[in-house]
Amino acid sequence: MSVDVLVTGSAGFIGAVVVRRLRDAGKSVIGADVIVRVNPGTGPWSYALAAGDGWGPEALVDDQGVLRVHGSLRIFGNQASPPMVQWRGSAAVMNHYGGLDDASRFGADAARLPALDTALVNGEMVETLHAVVNVENADFQFLDYGSWGQADVSGNAVQETLDGVYVDGNLSMDGNGDVYGEQSGAFHDDSIDFPALSDPYVDPISGASYSTHTAFLDAESLALPYARIDQDTPPFDYSDGNGNRVAWDPSTATLSLEGMIKRAGDLDIEYTANQRNAIYYEGTGTIYASDKMRVSADLIPSGMYVDADSLGLIAGDDLEIVAKANGDVPRIMAAAYAEDVRIVAGAHLAGSLVAGELEFLGSAGTIAHVPKLSLSPPPGMPGSGGGTSTIMEIFIRDWHEQR
Repeated sequence: MSVDVLVTGSAGFIGAVVVRRLRDAGKSVIGADVIVRVNPGTGPWSYALAAGDGWGPEALVDDQGVLRVHGSLRIFGNQASPPMVQWRGSAAVMNHYGGLDDASRFGADAARLPALDTALVNGEMVETLHAVVNVENADFQFLDYGSWGQADVSGNAVQETLDGVYVDGNLSMDGNGDVYGEQSGAFHDDSIDFPALSDPYVDPISGASYSTHTAFLDAESLALPYARIDQDTPPFDYSDGNGNRVAWDPSTATLSLEGMIKRAGDLDIEYTANQRNAIYYEGTGTIYASDKMRVSADLIPSGMYVDADSLGLIAGDDLEIVAKANGDVPRIMAAAYAEDVRIVAGAHLAGSLVAGELEFLGSAGTIAHVPKLSLSPPPGMPGSGGGTSTIMEIFIRDWHEQR
């Protein structure tokens, strides 16, 4: 058969329509495609929430919990003693950003989040987080009326069902919960473990090896002399010869940072001098507190999140997110890590949360994934470098006849 038409991008929505119409017109067609696929399971920052084995017998959320996980959920569990994780209240994993712009959540600041990818699902082009649930070495129990995914609704702009649901333990449905997944089965992608600060670390930029991730942060970070960042902290501007910088302007509630910043000891981040109790950050950097970190303020990028401004938070001990002085819950855009995370009075976090132990006390709030963090997390985040997994695969489709 002679070839009349070559269609590039034939795997896409428009290309596929063009191919069909050409073939309907009696043409023979060859399609050429370059397909880029991001593997959603190649690192902890590929998940909205990646949690270790510190669940114990407690529920993920209490009976009144309204946790919304927008994006993938990863539970590492414990092979020697698998925990029972309970999914209570109306807790949900969602595959889109629906509701993030509600005034009670991120409101207008939701526009600072990068646009989501689109995919062809059930014949419709829709926005998607490519969300999956991966549960390893743990049992999962649905109580009440929580859900993983949602039933497909035709005619809208978002993907409701999950791309996959994988559980290698027992999955019990003891309430009115629902699971909507494109595929299901045993746990997949065991290429990563929960990243600990005690793990050996290789700097992906310099190639230098460190005995622990903590040793890397200690050696490469700029020291912050203040135990608090708030309206009473005097203005400062510190930098070093390694490209690290941190500056604070309390009059405008602006935190500027590049590289890695370390506070030896505890660090409190709070602001009460504006009505919103908000701090606005500029640049791309990570703040590391060697002991506890406590956040009771909004942390919002001045520009577009990840594309222009990106913040990492690391606590060597506990990370506590507590109510602001005005009684409202914090709204945070950041990648956050601690081996013990307590969300005391509800919070809304966009970015990614990696926690060894996790407690929700009170209303649980929101954890929304920003997929661009999978490829470019803030500097020095555990699990973001020195690994062997491939984050992005690029391949060429074979030349083929469309049938």
